[in-house]
Amino acid sequence: MTLAAFAALLVLIIGTFIAYMLQVVQKENEQNLNSMTRIDSHLLDQILSVNDGALTAILQRAADLQNLDSNNEVKRSIASQNLLKEMGNLCNENTNILSIVLYNEKADAFIAKNRSDYLLSEKMKQSIREMIGSDEKRDILTGEWEVGQFEGVPVLIRGFSKFGNDFAVLVPIEYWMDQLVYNDGIFIGLTDEKGKPLYWNRANEFASEWDGNLPVREASFWTANKRALLGSLAVQNLRVYVGVPLRFMTAGTHALQAIIILIAIATLLVTLWLIRFSRKSIIDPTNLLLDTMRHIESGEYDHRLPETAPNVEFYKINQDFNKMLTTIVDLKMKSYEERIQFDEATLKYVQLQIRPHFFLNALTTIHSMTYQDRNQDIREYIERLSENVRYLFKAGLHTVPLSEEIDHVRVYIGMQNMQYPDAVFEYIDIEDVVRDYQIPQLLIHTLVENIYKHAVSIDHLTCILINAKAELKDGQEMCHISVEDDGDGFPASFLHQVGQGDVHAGKDGHGIGLWNLKKTLSLMYRREDLIQFSNKEPHGSRTDLWIPRRAKRQSSIWKL
Repeated sequence: MTLAAFAALLVLIIGTFIAYMLQVVQKENEQNLNSMTRIDSHLLDQILSVNDGALTAILQRAADLQNLDSNNEVKRSIASQNLLKEMGNLCNENTNILSIVLYNEKADAFIAKNRSDYLLSEKMKQSIREMIGSDEKRDILTGEWEVGQFEGVPVLIRGFSKFGNDFAVLVPIEYWMDQLVYNDGIFIGLTDEKGKPLYWNRANEFASEWDGNLPVREASFWTANKRALLGSLAVQNLRVYVGVPLRFMTAGTHALQAIIILIAIATLLVTLWLIRFSRKSIIDPTNLLLDTMRHIESGEYDHRLPETAPNVEFYKINQDFNKMLTTIVDLKMKSYEERIQFDEATLKYVQLQIRPHFFLNALTTIHSMTYQDRNQDIREYIERLSENVRYLFKAGLHTVPLSEEIDHVRVYIGMQNMQYPDAVFEYIDIEDVVRDYQIPQLLIHTLVENIYKHAVSIDHLTCILINAKAELKDGQEMCHISVEDDGDGFPASFLHQVGQGDVHAGKDGHGIGLWNLKKTLSLMYRREDLIQFSNKEPHGSRTDLWIPRRAKRQSSIWKL
Protein backbone atom coordinates (compact mmCIF):
# COMPACT_ATOMS: atom_id res chain seq x y z
CA MET A 1 0.00 0.00 0.00
CA THR A 2 1.44 3.42 -1.00
CA LEU A 3 1.71 6.33 1.38
CA ALA A 4 -0.92 8.33 -0.57
CA ALA A 5 -3.40 5.48 -0.41
CA PHE A 6 -2.76 5.06 3.28
CA ALA A 7 -3.21 8.81 3.88
CA ALA A 8 -6.49 8.76 1.93
CA LEU A 9 -7.67 5.81 3.95
CA LEU A 10 -6.70 7.59 7.16
CA VAL A 11 -8.66 10.72 6.13
CA LEU A 12 -11.65 8.54 5.31
CA ILE A 13 -11.39 6.85 8.68
CA ILE A 14 -11.10 10.18 10.50
CA GLY A 15 -14.07 11.62 8.63
CA THR A 16 -16.13 8.55 9.34
CA PHE A 17 -15.09 8.68 12.99
CA ILE A 18 -16.05 12.37 13.32
CA ALA A 19 -19.42 11.72 11.68
CA TYR A 20 -19.94 8.75 13.95
CA MET A 21 -18.86 10.80 16.96
CA LEU A 22 -21.42 13.50 16.10
CA GLN A 23 -24.10 10.83 15.82
CA VAL A 24 -23.06 9.41 19.18
CA VAL A 25 -23.13 12.88 20.75
CA GLN A 26 -26.57 13.51 19.28
CA LYS A 27 -27.79 10.11 20.49
CA GLU A 28 -26.44 10.75 23.98
CA ASN A 29 -28.08 14.19 24.03
CA GLU A 30 -31.38 12.64 22.97
CA GLN A 31 -31.11 10.06 25.75
CA ASN A 32 -30.12 12.72 28.30
CA LEU A 33 -32.96 14.96 27.12
CA ASN A 34 -35.50 12.15 27.42
CA SER A 35 -34.23 11.36 30.92
CA MET A 36 -34.37 15.03 31.90
CA THR A 37 -37.90 15.34 30.51
CA ARG A 38 -39.05 12.28 32.46
CA ILE A 39 -37.48 13.58 35.67
CA ASP A 40 -38.94 17.10 35.29
CA SER A 41 -42.37 15.73 34.37
CA HIS A 42 -42.34 13.27 37.26
CA LEU A 43 -41.47 16.05 39.71
CA LEU A 44 -44.25 18.28 38.39
CA ASP A 45 -46.71 15.39 38.51
CA GLN A 46 -45.79 14.77 42.17
CA ILE A 47 -46.35 18.43 43.05
CA LEU A 48 -49.67 18.61 41.21
CA SER A 49 -50.89 15.29 42.61
CA VAL A 50 -50.20 16.41 46.19
CA ASN A 51 -52.10 19.65 45.62
CA ASP A 52 -54.94 17.69 43.98
CA GLY A 53 -55.14 15.72 47.18
CA ALA A 54 -55.37 18.97 49.18
CA LEU A 55 -58.31 20.13 47.05
CA THR A 56 -60.00 16.76 47.57
CA ALA A 57 -59.52 17.09 51.35
CA ILE A 58 -61.19 20.55 51.31
CA LEU A 59 -64.06 19.27 49.15
CA GLN A 60 -64.70 16.47 51.66
CA ARG A 61 -65.48 19.05 54.41
CA ALA A 62 -68.91 19.68 52.97
CA ALA A 63 -70.46 20.70 56.32
CA ASP A 64 -67.95 23.47 56.92
CA LEU A 65 -68.26 24.65 53.33
CA GLN A 66 -72.06 24.87 53.70
CA ASN A 67 -71.82 26.58 57.11
CA LEU A 68 -69.47 29.16 55.63
CA ASP A 69 -72.42 30.25 53.49
CA SER A 70 -74.81 30.22 56.53
CA ASN A 71 -76.64 33.28 57.91
CA ASN A 72 -75.52 32.25 61.43
CA GLU A 73 -72.38 34.16 62.28
CA VAL A 74 -71.27 31.55 64.86
CA LYS A 75 -71.51 28.74 62.32
CA ARG A 76 -69.58 30.80 59.80
CA SER A 77 -66.88 31.58 62.36
CA ILE A 78 -66.53 27.93 63.41
CA ALA A 79 -66.54 26.78 59.78
CA SER A 80 -63.90 29.39 58.93
CA GLN A 81 -61.66 28.25 61.81
CA ASN A 82 -62.11 24.56 60.88
CA LEU A 83 -61.26 25.21 57.26
CA LEU A 84 -58.27 27.39 58.16
CA LYS A 85 -56.99 24.68 60.50
CA GLU A 86 -57.45 22.01 57.78
CA MET A 87 -55.57 24.21 55.31
CA GLY A 88 -52.74 24.66 57.81
CA ASN A 89 -52.52 20.94 58.47
CA LEU A 90 -52.35 20.20 54.76
CA CYS A 91 -49.57 22.75 54.22
CA ASN A 92 -47.63 21.44 57.21
CA GLU A 93 -47.96 17.78 56.19
CA ASN A 94 -46.46 18.23 52.74
CA THR A 95 -43.90 20.78 51.60
CA ASN A 96 -45.26 20.69 48.05
CA ILE A 97 -48.58 22.27 49.19
CA LEU A 98 -47.80 25.99 49.17
CA SER A 99 -51.02 28.01 49.02
CA ILE A 100 -54.70 27.16 49.56
CA VAL A 101 -57.25 29.97 49.23
CA LEU A 102 -61.05 30.08 49.66
CA TYR A 103 -63.52 32.89 48.97
CA ASN A 104 -67.20 33.08 49.92
CA GLU A 105 -68.97 35.70 47.84
CA LYS A 106 -72.10 35.93 50.04
CA ALA A 107 -70.16 36.58 53.22
CA ASP A 108 -67.31 38.26 51.39
CA ALA A 109 -65.07 35.97 53.44
CA PHE A 110 -61.51 35.20 52.29
CA ILE A 111 -59.57 32.36 53.89
CA ALA A 112 -56.02 31.61 52.85
CA LYS A 113 -53.14 29.51 54.11
CA ASN A 114 -49.83 30.32 52.53
CA ARG A 115 -46.29 29.24 53.36
CA SER A 116 -44.66 30.08 50.04
CA ASP A 117 -41.98 32.75 49.81
CA TYR A 118 -43.38 33.58 46.39
CA LEU A 119 -46.88 34.56 47.60
CA LEU A 120 -46.36 36.43 50.87
CA SER A 121 -47.10 40.04 49.91
CA GLU A 122 -50.43 41.64 50.69
CA LYS A 123 -50.68 42.72 47.06
CA MET A 124 -50.32 39.08 46.05
CA LYS A 125 -53.13 38.03 48.41
CA GLN A 126 -55.36 40.78 47.07
CA SER A 127 -54.57 39.72 43.51
CA ILE A 128 -55.51 36.13 44.32
CA ARG A 129 -58.70 37.31 46.02
CA GLU A 130 -59.68 39.29 42.98
CA MET A 131 -58.80 36.42 40.67
CA ILE A 132 -61.06 33.78 42.28
CA GLY A 133 -63.75 36.24 43.43
CA SER A 134 -64.25 38.14 40.18
CA ASP A 135 -67.03 37.09 37.85
CA GLU A 136 -64.94 38.21 34.91
CA LYS A 137 -62.00 35.99 35.91
CA ARG A 138 -63.85 33.08 37.53
CA ASP A 139 -63.56 31.06 34.33
CA ILE A 140 -60.12 30.03 35.63
CA LEU A 141 -61.90 27.74 38.16
CA THR A 142 -62.38 25.01 35.55
CA GLY A 143 -61.29 22.09 37.71
CA GLU A 144 -58.16 21.69 35.58
CA TRP A 145 -54.69 23.11 36.03
CA GLU A 146 -54.24 26.54 34.46
CA VAL A 147 -51.37 29.03 34.23
CA GLY A 148 -51.94 32.48 35.72
CA GLN A 149 -49.96 35.62 36.56
CA PHE A 150 -50.12 37.21 40.03
CA GLU A 151 -48.08 40.35 40.52
CA GLY A 152 -45.74 39.15 37.78
CA VAL A 153 -45.33 35.72 39.35
CA PRO A 154 -46.40 32.87 37.04
CA VAL A 155 -48.36 30.21 38.95
CA LEU A 156 -50.22 27.00 38.32
CA ILE A 157 -53.74 27.20 39.71
CA ARG A 158 -56.54 24.69 40.00
CA GLY A 159 -59.88 25.58 41.59
CA PHE A 160 -63.54 24.66 42.03
CA SER A 161 -66.80 26.39 42.94
CA LYS A 162 -69.06 24.55 45.38
CA PHE A 163 -71.70 25.50 48.01
CA GLY A 164 -71.25 29.15 47.03
CA ASN A 165 -67.50 29.01 47.68
CA ASP A 166 -64.57 29.45 45.33
CA PHE A 167 -61.42 27.67 46.44
CA ALA A 168 -58.14 26.85 44.76
CA VAL A 169 -54.55 25.69 45.23
CA LEU A 170 -51.69 27.65 43.75
CA VAL A 171 -48.18 26.46 42.85
CA PRO A 172 -45.64 29.08 41.71
CA ILE A 173 -43.91 27.74 38.60
CA GLU A 174 -40.59 28.98 39.96
CA TYR A 175 -41.06 26.62 42.94
CA TRP A 176 -41.06 23.70 40.50
CA MET A 177 -38.23 25.19 38.44
CA ASP A 178 -36.02 25.68 41.51
CA GLN A 179 -36.04 21.91 42.10
CA LEU A 180 -34.81 21.09 38.59
CA VAL A 181 -31.15 20.64 37.70
CA TYR A 182 -30.24 22.25 34.39
CA ASN A 183 -27.87 24.87 32.98
CA ASP A 184 -28.74 28.26 31.54
CA GLY A 185 -29.02 26.98 27.99
CA ILE A 186 -31.95 24.61 28.65
CA PHE A 187 -35.53 25.50 27.63
CA ILE A 188 -38.24 24.60 30.14
CA GLY A 189 -41.85 25.15 29.14
CA LEU A 190 -45.49 24.26 29.74
CA THR A 191 -48.30 24.01 27.19
CA ASP A 192 -51.88 22.82 27.23
CA GLU A 193 -52.84 19.41 25.89
CA LYS A 194 -52.83 20.69 22.31
CA GLY A 195 -49.36 22.26 22.54
CA LYS A 196 -50.46 25.87 23.07
CA PRO A 197 -47.61 27.66 24.94
CA LEU A 198 -48.50 28.70 28.50
CA TYR A 199 -45.09 29.35 30.02
CA TRP A 200 -41.41 29.37 28.98
CA ASN A 201 -38.37 30.16 31.08
CA ARG A 202 -36.72 31.72 28.02
CA ALA A 203 -39.73 32.96 26.11
CA ASN A 204 -38.09 35.59 23.92
CA GLU A 205 -35.41 33.31 22.53
CA PHE A 206 -37.76 30.39 22.09
CA ALA A 207 -40.63 32.30 20.47
CA SER A 208 -38.81 32.54 17.16
CA GLU A 209 -38.57 28.75 16.88
CA TRP A 210 -42.28 28.09 16.35
CA ASP A 211 -45.40 29.65 14.93
CA GLY A 212 -48.49 28.60 16.88
CA ASN A 213 -48.75 25.38 18.85
CA LEU A 214 -45.85 23.03 19.50
CA PRO A 215 -45.94 19.45 18.15
CA VAL A 216 -47.51 17.01 20.60
CA ARG A 217 -45.09 14.06 20.66
CA GLU A 218 -43.93 11.57 23.26
CA ALA A 219 -40.39 11.28 21.86
CA SER A 220 -37.62 13.84 21.33
CA PHE A 221 -37.75 15.94 18.13
CA TRP A 222 -35.99 18.87 16.48
CA THR A 223 -37.35 22.36 16.06
CA ALA A 224 -38.31 23.48 12.58
CA ASN A 225 -34.96 25.18 11.88
CA LYS A 226 -32.89 22.41 13.60
CA ARG A 227 -31.58 24.84 16.20
CA ALA A 228 -32.84 22.94 19.24
CA LEU A 229 -33.83 19.45 20.34
CA LEU A 230 -37.05 19.14 22.35
CA GLY A 231 -38.53 16.47 24.58
CA SER A 232 -42.18 16.34 25.65
CA LEU A 233 -44.33 14.44 28.15
CA ALA A 234 -47.93 14.87 29.34
CA VAL A 235 -48.64 15.71 32.99
CA GLN A 236 -52.40 15.64 33.67
CA ASN A 237 -53.92 18.28 31.35
CA LEU A 238 -50.55 19.97 30.74
CA ARG A 239 -47.46 19.08 28.73
CA VAL A 240 -43.87 19.62 29.87
CA TYR A 241 -41.31 20.58 27.20
CA VAL A 242 -37.54 20.49 27.72
CA GLY A 243 -35.23 21.80 24.98
CA VAL A 244 -31.47 21.79 24.36
CA PRO A 245 -30.01 24.23 21.78
CA LEU A 246 -27.77 22.71 19.12
CA ARG A 247 -24.85 24.92 20.10
CA PHE A 248 -24.80 23.28 23.54
CA MET A 249 -24.63 19.81 21.98
CA THR A 250 -21.66 20.55 19.73
CA ALA A 251 -19.81 23.01 22.00
CA GLY A 252 -17.08 20.51 22.91
CA THR A 253 -16.78 18.75 19.55
CA HIS A 254 -14.79 21.45 17.68
CA ALA A 255 -11.80 21.20 19.96
CA LEU A 256 -12.13 17.45 19.85
CA GLN A 257 -12.05 17.49 16.03
CA ALA A 258 -8.80 19.51 16.08
CA ILE A 259 -7.30 17.08 18.56
CA ILE A 260 -8.33 14.17 16.35
CA ILE A 261 -6.64 15.73 13.30
CA LEU A 262 -3.40 16.22 15.23
CA ILE A 263 -3.61 12.67 16.48
CA ALA A 264 -4.17 11.48 12.89
CA ILE A 265 -0.98 13.19 11.70
CA ALA A 266 0.98 11.66 14.53
CA THR A 267 -0.67 8.33 13.76
CA LEU A 268 0.44 8.55 10.13
CA LEU A 269 4.06 9.03 11.15
CA VAL A 270 3.94 6.32 13.77
CA THR A 271 2.20 3.96 11.36
CA LEU A 272 5.03 4.23 8.83
CA TRP A 273 7.42 3.11 11.51
CA LEU A 274 5.04 0.37 12.69
CA ILE A 275 4.72 -0.98 9.14
CA ARG A 276 8.45 -1.48 8.91
CA PHE A 277 8.68 -2.84 12.43
CA SER A 278 5.69 -5.17 12.11
CA ARG A 279 6.94 -6.64 8.82
CA LYS A 280 10.20 -7.63 10.44
CA SER A 281 8.90 -8.60 13.86
CA ILE A 282 5.43 -9.99 13.13
CA ILE A 283 4.53 -10.54 9.47
CA ASP A 284 7.62 -12.46 8.39
CA PRO A 285 7.62 -14.79 11.47
CA THR A 286 3.87 -15.32 11.03
CA ASN A 287 4.28 -16.26 7.36
CA LEU A 288 7.01 -18.68 8.38
CA LEU A 289 4.65 -20.22 10.94
CA LEU A 290 1.89 -20.58 8.32
CA ASP A 291 4.33 -22.13 5.86
CA THR A 292 5.39 -24.65 8.48
CA MET A 293 1.74 -25.52 9.19
CA ARG A 294 1.15 -26.14 5.47
CA HIS A 295 4.10 -28.56 5.42
CA ILE A 296 2.66 -30.39 8.41
CA GLU A 297 -0.80 -30.57 6.81
CA SER A 298 0.77 -32.21 3.79
CA GLY A 299 2.18 -34.96 6.03
CA GLU A 300 5.71 -33.67 6.69
CA TYR A 301 5.56 -34.27 10.44
CA ASP A 302 9.32 -33.84 10.84
CA HIS A 303 9.17 -30.22 9.64
CA ARG A 304 9.93 -27.75 12.44
CA LEU A 305 10.20 -23.99 13.03
CA PRO A 306 13.70 -22.46 13.34
CA GLU A 307 15.17 -22.07 16.80
CA THR A 308 15.89 -18.36 16.20
CA ALA A 309 13.33 -15.50 16.05
CA PRO A 310 13.38 -11.66 15.81
CA ASN A 311 11.85 -11.23 19.27
CA VAL A 312 11.27 -13.10 22.52
CA GLU A 313 7.59 -13.71 21.84
CA PHE A 314 8.09 -15.56 18.56
CA TYR A 315 11.08 -17.36 20.00
CA LYS A 316 8.76 -18.72 22.70
CA ILE A 317 6.05 -19.50 20.12
CA ASN A 318 8.55 -21.43 17.96
CA GLN A 319 9.76 -23.47 20.91
CA ASP A 320 6.24 -24.24 22.17
CA PHE A 321 5.01 -25.04 18.66
CA ASN A 322 7.83 -27.53 18.07
CA LYS A 323 7.18 -29.14 21.47
CA MET A 324 3.44 -29.30 20.81
CA LEU A 325 3.98 -30.86 17.38
CA THR A 326 6.30 -33.47 18.84
CA THR A 327 3.70 -34.25 21.52
CA ILE A 328 0.94 -34.55 18.91
CA VAL A 329 2.99 -36.93 16.79
CA ASP A 330 3.78 -39.02 19.87
CA LEU A 331 0.10 -39.05 20.90
CA LYS A 332 -0.92 -40.05 17.40
CA MET A 333 1.51 -42.96 17.44
CA LYS A 334 0.25 -43.90 20.90
CA SER A 335 -3.32 -43.77 19.59
CA TYR A 336 -2.38 -46.15 16.78
CA GLU A 337 -0.75 -48.47 19.31
CA GLU A 338 -3.84 -48.35 21.55
CA ARG A 339 -6.02 -49.19 18.57
CA ILE A 340 -3.85 -52.18 17.77
CA GLN A 341 -4.01 -53.29 21.40
CA PHE A 342 -7.76 -52.87 21.38
CA ASP A 343 -8.17 -55.02 18.29
CA GLU A 344 -5.86 -57.59 19.84
CA ALA A 345 -8.09 -57.56 22.93
CA THR A 346 -11.07 -58.08 20.63
CA LEU A 347 -9.41 -61.12 19.08
CA LYS A 348 -8.67 -62.52 22.52
CA TYR A 349 -12.26 -61.83 23.54
CA VAL A 350 -13.49 -63.77 20.52
CA GLN A 351 -11.10 -66.59 21.22
CA LEU A 352 -12.46 -66.85 24.76
CA GLN A 353 -15.91 -67.53 23.37
CA ILE A 354 -14.71 -70.51 21.29
CA ARG A 355 -14.21 -73.01 24.11
CA PRO A 356 -13.51 -76.64 23.16
CA HIS A 357 -15.17 -78.03 26.26
CA PHE A 358 -18.46 -76.38 25.28
CA PHE A 359 -18.48 -78.11 21.91
CA LEU A 360 -17.34 -81.41 23.45
CA ASN A 361 -20.22 -81.22 25.93
CA ALA A 362 -22.60 -80.46 23.09
CA LEU A 363 -21.37 -83.49 21.08
CA THR A 364 -21.63 -85.66 24.20
CA THR A 365 -25.22 -84.53 24.72
CA ILE A 366 -26.10 -85.32 21.09
CA HIS A 367 -24.39 -88.69 21.35
CA SER A 368 -26.35 -89.49 24.50
CA MET A 369 -29.67 -88.54 22.88
CA THR A 370 -28.98 -90.88 19.92
CA TYR A 371 -29.06 -93.84 22.32
CA GLN A 372 -32.40 -92.60 23.62
CA ASP A 373 -33.94 -92.37 20.14
CA ARG A 374 -34.69 -88.65 20.69
CA ASN A 375 -34.37 -87.74 17.05
CA GLN A 376 -36.65 -84.70 17.27
CA ASP A 377 -34.74 -83.39 20.31
CA ILE A 378 -31.47 -83.97 18.47
CA ARG A 379 -32.65 -81.90 15.51
CA GLU A 380 -33.87 -79.13 17.82
CA TYR A 381 -30.65 -79.23 19.84
CA ILE A 382 -28.48 -79.02 16.73
CA GLU A 383 -30.57 -76.12 15.42
CA ARG A 384 -30.14 -74.20 18.67
CA LEU A 385 -26.47 -75.12 18.81
CA SER A 386 -25.93 -73.74 15.30
CA GLU A 387 -27.68 -70.47 16.27
CA ASN A 388 -25.53 -70.28 19.39
CA VAL A 389 -22.31 -70.94 17.48
CA ARG A 390 -23.26 -68.39 14.80
CA TYR A 391 -23.80 -65.75 17.50
CA LEU A 392 -20.52 -66.66 19.22
CA PHE A 393 -18.57 -66.23 15.99
CA LYS A 394 -19.99 -62.69 15.65
CA ALA A 395 -18.67 -61.81 19.11
CA GLY A 396 -16.33 -58.89 19.66
CA LEU A 397 -15.99 -55.64 21.61
CA HIS A 398 -19.02 -54.06 19.98
CA THR A 399 -22.69 -53.58 20.89
CA VAL A 400 -25.92 -55.24 19.79
CA PRO A 401 -29.57 -54.43 20.60
CA LEU A 402 -30.67 -55.78 23.99
CA SER A 403 -33.49 -57.71 22.31
CA GLU A 404 -30.96 -59.58 20.12
CA GLU A 405 -28.87 -60.54 23.17
CA ILE A 406 -32.02 -61.73 25.01
CA ASP A 407 -33.07 -63.86 22.01
CA HIS A 408 -29.62 -65.51 22.05
CA VAL A 409 -29.89 -66.12 25.82
CA ARG A 410 -33.28 -67.80 25.31
CA VAL A 411 -31.71 -70.08 22.66
CA TYR A 412 -28.83 -70.88 25.01
CA ILE A 413 -31.18 -71.64 27.93
CA GLY A 414 -33.35 -73.80 25.67
CA MET A 415 -30.31 -75.79 24.56
CA GLN A 416 -29.15 -76.24 28.18
CA ASN A 417 -32.63 -77.35 29.25
CA MET A 418 -32.17 -80.44 27.07
CA GLN A 419 -29.08 -81.25 29.11
CA TYR A 420 -30.71 -80.28 32.44
CA PRO A 421 -34.41 -81.10 31.93
CA ASP A 422 -36.75 -79.50 34.51
CA ALA A 423 -33.74 -78.19 36.47
CA VAL A 424 -34.02 -74.48 35.60
CA PHE A 425 -36.82 -71.93 35.88
CA GLU A 426 -36.05 -68.68 34.07
CA TYR A 427 -38.01 -65.39 34.21
CA ILE A 428 -37.05 -62.56 31.87
CA ASP A 429 -38.61 -59.08 32.33
CA ILE A 430 -37.51 -56.44 29.80
CA GLU A 431 -39.05 -52.95 29.62
CA ASP A 432 -40.13 -51.98 26.11
CA VAL A 433 -38.20 -48.69 26.25
CA VAL A 434 -34.85 -50.53 26.47
CA ARG A 435 -35.43 -53.38 24.00
CA ASP A 436 -33.48 -51.49 21.29
CA TYR A 437 -30.77 -50.35 23.77
CA GLN A 438 -27.25 -51.11 22.55
CA ILE A 439 -25.29 -53.34 24.97
CA PRO A 440 -21.97 -55.23 24.64
CA GLN A 441 -22.44 -58.56 22.87
CA LEU A 442 -22.46 -61.69 25.09
CA LEU A 443 -22.88 -59.52 28.19
CA ILE A 444 -25.91 -61.39 29.58
CA HIS A 445 -24.83 -64.66 27.97
CA THR A 446 -21.61 -64.64 30.01
CA LEU A 447 -23.54 -64.18 33.27
CA VAL A 448 -26.09 -66.92 32.43
CA GLU A 449 -23.34 -69.29 31.35
CA ASN A 450 -21.57 -68.67 34.67
CA ILE A 451 -24.79 -69.59 36.52
CA TYR A 452 -25.07 -72.87 34.58
CA LYS A 453 -21.42 -73.58 35.33
CA HIS A 454 -21.54 -72.96 39.10
CA ALA A 455 -25.17 -73.06 40.26
CA VAL A 456 -27.28 -75.36 38.04
CA SER A 457 -27.55 -79.04 38.99
CA ILE A 458 -29.82 -81.85 37.83
CA ASP A 459 -30.53 -82.56 41.50
CA HIS A 460 -32.49 -79.39 42.31
CA LEU A 461 -34.44 -76.58 40.66
CA THR A 462 -32.48 -73.35 40.02
CA CYS A 463 -34.23 -70.04 39.34
CA ILE A 464 -32.68 -67.50 36.95
CA LEU A 465 -34.16 -63.98 36.91
CA ILE A 466 -33.20 -61.39 34.27
CA ASN A 467 -34.49 -57.80 34.49
CA ALA A 468 -33.73 -54.73 32.34
CA LYS A 469 -35.11 -51.21 32.74
CA ALA A 470 -34.23 -47.57 32.05
CA GLU A 471 -32.60 -45.74 34.95
CA LEU A 472 -30.62 -42.59 35.74
CA LYS A 473 -27.14 -43.09 37.22
CA ASP A 474 -25.13 -40.01 38.16
CA GLY A 475 -27.54 -37.91 36.13
CA GLN A 476 -26.93 -40.00 32.97
CA GLU A 477 -29.51 -42.16 31.19
CA MET A 478 -28.53 -45.83 31.39
CA CYS A 479 -29.97 -49.32 31.00
CA HIS A 480 -29.95 -51.16 34.34
CA ILE A 481 -29.67 -54.95 33.89
CA SER A 482 -29.78 -57.39 36.81
CA VAL A 483 -29.18 -61.17 36.64
CA GLU A 484 -29.99 -63.29 39.72
CA ASP A 485 -29.99 -66.93 40.73
CA ASP A 486 -30.78 -68.82 43.93
CA GLY A 487 -27.65 -70.97 44.01
CA ASP A 488 -24.86 -70.88 46.56
CA GLY A 489 -23.79 -67.34 45.60
CA PHE A 490 -20.36 -65.92 44.84
CA PRO A 491 -17.48 -67.15 46.97
CA ALA A 492 -16.48 -64.65 49.66
CA SER A 493 -12.91 -64.69 48.33
CA PHE A 494 -14.13 -63.57 44.87
CA LEU A 495 -16.17 -60.68 46.29
CA HIS A 496 -13.17 -59.61 48.37
CA GLN A 497 -10.88 -59.76 45.32
CA VAL A 498 -13.35 -57.71 43.27
CA GLY A 499 -13.41 -55.08 46.03
CA GLN A 500 -9.59 -55.00 46.04
CA GLY A 501 -9.34 -54.96 42.24
CA ASP A 502 -7.15 -58.08 42.18
CA VAL A 503 -8.77 -61.25 40.79
CA HIS A 504 -6.92 -64.46 40.03
CA ALA A 505 -8.19 -67.85 39.06
CA GLY A 506 -9.21 -70.27 41.80
CA LYS A 507 -8.99 -74.00 41.63
CA ASP A 508 -12.45 -74.15 40.09
CA GLY A 509 -11.72 -71.24 37.73
CA HIS A 510 -14.43 -69.16 39.38
CA GLY A 511 -14.33 -65.43 38.69
CA ILE A 512 -12.03 -65.01 35.69
CA GLY A 513 -14.87 -64.79 33.17
CA LEU A 514 -16.73 -62.25 35.31
CA TRP A 515 -13.57 -60.24 35.89
CA ASN A 516 -12.95 -60.15 32.13
CA LEU A 517 -16.50 -58.89 31.76
CA LYS A 518 -15.69 -56.02 34.15
CA LYS A 519 -12.56 -55.17 32.15
CA THR A 520 -14.57 -55.29 28.92
CA LEU A 521 -17.02 -52.68 30.24
CA SER A 522 -14.12 -50.54 31.44
CA LEU A 523 -12.46 -50.77 28.01
CA MET A 524 -15.59 -49.93 26.04
CA TYR A 525 -17.11 -47.25 28.30
CA ARG A 526 -14.02 -46.05 30.22
CA ARG A 527 -15.82 -46.28 33.56
CA GLU A 528 -15.07 -48.55 36.52
CA ASP A 529 -18.49 -48.47 38.22
CA LEU A 530 -20.72 -50.20 35.66
CA ILE A 531 -20.85 -53.69 37.24
CA GLN A 532 -21.53 -54.82 40.80
CA PHE A 533 -21.40 -58.38 42.21
CA SER A 534 -23.28 -59.30 45.40
CA ASN A 535 -24.93 -62.19 47.25
CA LYS A 536 -28.61 -62.36 48.20
CA GLU A 537 -30.24 -63.51 51.38
CA PRO A 538 -30.70 -66.32 52.27
CA HIS A 539 -28.65 -67.58 49.29
CA GLY A 540 -27.99 -66.81 45.66
CA SER A 541 -25.96 -64.37 43.59
CA ARG A 542 -26.86 -61.09 41.89
CA THR A 543 -25.02 -59.10 39.24
CA ASP A 544 -26.06 -55.50 38.44
CA LEU A 545 -24.92 -53.76 35.27
CA TRP A 546 -25.43 -50.17 34.13
CA ILE A 547 -24.92 -49.62 30.41
CA PRO A 548 -24.55 -46.01 29.11
CA ARG A 549 -26.34 -44.94 25.95
CA ARG A 550 -23.16 -44.92 23.83
CA ALA A 551 -19.87 -46.81 24.02
CA LYS A 552 -16.64 -44.78 24.04
CA ARG A 553 -14.91 -47.34 21.82
CA GLN A 554 -16.00 -50.32 19.73
CA SER A 555 -14.17 -52.78 17.54
CA SER A 556 -15.13 -53.21 13.92
CA ILE A 557 -13.47 -56.58 13.34
CA TRP A 558 -15.58 -59.74 13.49
CA LYS A 559 -18.70 -57.59 13.51
CA LEU A 560 -21.16 -58.93 10.91
